[in-house]
Amino acid sequence: MNIFDNREIATAVWFVVIFCFILFKKEIRKPTLGLLKSLFQLKILSFIILMMFYTFGIVFFLYKVHFWDSSLVDIGSDLEM
Repeated sequence: MNIFDNREIATAVWFVVIFCFILFKKEIRKPTLGLLKSLFQLKILSFIILMMFYTFGIVFFLYKVHFWDSSLVDIGSDLEM
């Protein structure tokens, strides 16, 4: 049984490649650190948290009206060959 499918493996490989590129290029590392610092500013972080609560609220509402089920999350298990 494969734990990861091809899409997840490709995403991990690209993440490692981009991370190494950012890690070893000094002219890219500084702006990336600035980007991460700005991402965790209160205004942006509060917006991200509000989006997460909104998504949770929609899913919870759809679950309560029996329109959404947790089986809808696992879409890969039915596609195995």
